[in-house]
Amino acid sequence: MGLAGFGAALGVHLAIGYTDTVHLAPANLGCLVFASTVVRLAYERRYAEAAAQE
Repeated sequence: MGLAGFGAALGVHLAIGYTDTVHLAPANLGCLVFASTVVRLAYERRYAEAAAQE
């Protein structure tokens, strides 16, 4: 869900040539937070599964 939303929002802006940094900052920050959360959750899941097998 997040990839589609952020990809569409940022992709449309890039496609039309509107790359104002201040305007896109919230979307870029949101995309960064989303991506880091996905990575962190994947790490936590792997750690929890490994701990459960011990």
